[in-house]
Amino acid sequence: MPVRMIGAEMLFIDHEPPSRWKLIARGLFVLFTCGLLLFVAFEQFSKTKHESMRLPVPCTITASSVEVLRPDGMAEKPYNFRADFEYDAENVHYKGRDSSQSNDAAEMCALARRYPPGQKTTCWMDPRRRLDAILAEPRRGQGEFWGVVGFAALVSVYGFQELGRSIHPPTWGTWKHKGKGRGIIWLIIGMILLASAAFAWFFGWPMVRAFQAMRWPATECEVLDAGLIKDQIHGQISLTTYKPDVHYRYRINGEEYHSNQYSLTEMASPWLYGKRNTVREFPIGLHRMCFVNPQNPAEAVLSRSLAPTAGFGIWPLVMLIIGILALQERSREARLPPGAASEWKKSRDRRLLRLALMLAAVSFAVMFIFMGEDLVRDLRLNTATAVEMIVVGIAGLIAAVLAFVSGRFGLRRNMLTQKGKELPI
Repeated sequence: MPVRMIGAEMLFIDHEPPSRWKLIARGLFVLFTCGLLLFVAFEQFSKTKHESMRLPVPCTITASSVEVLRPDGMAEKPYNFRADFEYDAENVHYKGRDSSQSNDAAEMCALARRYPPGQKTTCWMDPRRRLDAILAEPRRGQGEFWGVVGFAALVSVYGFQELGRSIHPPTWGTWKHKGKGRGIIWLIIGMILLASAAFAWFFGWPMVRAFQAMRWPATECEVLDAGLIKDQIHGQISLTTYKPDVHYRYRINGEEYHSNQYSLTEMASPWLYGKRNTVREFPIGLHRMCFVNPQNPAEAVLSRSLAPTAGFGIWPLVMLIIGILALQERSREARLPPGAASEWKKSRDRRLLRLALMLAAVSFAVMFIFMGEDLVRDLRLNTATAVEMIVVGIAGLIAAVLAFVSGRFGLRRNMLTQKGKELPI
């Protein structure tokens, strides 16, 4: 029997009884993925186990500082904490240094407050290399490891099941008896769960926090520095995203705090020019009001309004709605009488196409409005670039074309006629 090549996107979708080779490929793919997860989990487990062998020793902080390193006005982790300390082990005096980097100024400045010069604390020394000591207590929990192992074991059951099915592949009779398109249904359910989790984690919870911040009291703060935090994503297509980085300080109950959190809903995006214009509003030395969490004075924001990037939250919601509608449409299709499915699919495809055109037109129109505002501001400051003007022009052109096509598409007759019968769309 010749082996038929199967696309990766169709490996888990069956429009016909799966062949023996497809079942084998599916099972091996799942087991290989689980093997990679287990390899990474055990690699991390070995590192955690090694770190947990560190011994606590008394030590004294001799120097500590936080330095901001932002060449050319942008960096991935501009805030650097460094501490020097001394400790004794078996009547031998040692000197150590611990450092960490972050894009969170509050986190690094909190370390500086925790470990001021002269502070007596506990360091954690590697018994095999006594010159190696750190300030933070090593992690001893293994919950993440067992979570990954449990997930991999659960998914591998499906892989072994598919390999077992390859011994006696299903026929048309047995496959129809178990239900057609079961893989598609599970794929849709997975998309719904993933979209729900993505919206809750990246957009829902930050929006809840933003509404909570409406009750935070205002406090005067001073801008110390401003720039951009960039994050480079490497892959087949490299992508660089930017986020405003406004470093400011304020005092609560006589103690100084630092933060660089601009907004609770601000997300990184590839549009450099909008983030750059945000940073321009905060020159060094500017005094303005920021808003501090009364329950945690180390948490503060400069803006309590929803950031434009919060609009990205519409995409997981769209995926969620698409998944729910897809389940509903498959349920309707299963209840159709024989011979009516083809006409019903035509009307359904027309509705989906109209909805997709309208959604794309609105999306590009919103992009054109926000990016156009940034372009106008840059033109006034004489800092606009050719790339910025081209991108804004393309976004406006695409929005106009999609709006025109969507309008023309909606003006057509909302009926399909075949054999003298009109079917509503």
